Amino acid sequence: MSWAYQLRDWLRGIHPTLQQRLVAMVVVCVSIAVVVSGLAGYLMTRWSLYAQLDRELTEIASVTSGPLSTDLEGMGGIDTTALAAANMTVILVRSDNVITRVPGDSVSLQVGYSELAVARLQQGASSRTGIDEVGNEFRIVAVPFTSESGYYALVVGRSLAPTHSTLRILWVVLTLVGLLGVLVTWLSGWFVARAGLQPVRRLAKAVSRITETSDLVPIPTAGFDELSDLTKAFNSMLYSLASARERQQRLIADAGHELRTPLTSMRTNVELLVANESASMLPEGARAEILGDIAAQLNEFSNLVTDLVQLSRAEDRPSHPVPVDFEQVVKNALAR
Repeated sequence: MSWAYQLRDWLRGIHPTLQQRLVAMVVVCVSIAVVVSGLAGYLMTRWSLYAQLDRELTEIASVTSGPLSTDLEGMGGIDTTALAAANMTVILVRSDNVITRVPGDSVSLQVGYSELAVARLQQGASSRTGIDEVGNEFRIVAVPFTSESGYYALVVGRSLAPTHSTLRILWVVLTLVGLLGVLVTWLSGWFVARAGLQPVRRLAKAVSRITETSDLVPIPTAGFDELSDLTKAFNSMLYSLASARERQQRLIADAGHELRTPLTSMRTNVELLVANESASMLPEGARAEILGDIAAQLNEFSNLVTDLVQLSRAEDRPSHPVPVDFEQVVKNALAR
């Protein structure tokens, strides 16, 4: 079973494209249809040829039974030359398995139970494929025949060589037509799949452009098929990304604006403290007051950072307006 595992590993290593999978699926479906229709046509033709041959042999047996009833020993004067020209043979099978052949006929059919049953029961008819002594296949038909000397089965056989030749030619023609049909299907499937996947390639190219350039421009859509729905869904994602990028930029701008004031105040106070170390320009108590301002500004800076973090997390949450005392906002701004 090692070959089975090797085949499985080989198949797993194959990664066909979508176009190749579509072409393969179409070719497999058409191949199955071609095989089924060709096999059905071949079997129907074979059955029709055999049925026609059985009817012809039955008619020949009916015509031959007249001369045989008057000349049983001489087999009704049947000419072996005519039999050879018609590729046929005629024999009589008695109910006790005694066989009478046409004098001079070189063909010797092998009689079976079907012919004996017709001879003994004297009703119905049988048709089957049999062989002669050298193994050539014959179509054999047996019909009841009665004479003063006993009960017989009149057996008429015809060689199946011409029929098999016709069937072989039909098989070759069906095979060639089937292979041609599979080839045409493969080419047609390749072109159709290539044309059908062209919009997918355009969409993939547009997505690659957006990925490489970060240009969130929507992709043009046309039509109302599944690919258009996919493009619209992708455009919706682009709109969401563009909106998120805009909110991010706005948040960065707001953060810079909000943090500029406390940073400027702290820088001013720190510069005063540095200048005071060398010049002692501040009155008594001013240094402590400045340090208190720096601590308050650091606390304000920390609160601003916390508010900005919460604001960035709540971008997609619904907002709820609340009343604000504008006078208090102005006082806080002046105090800063």
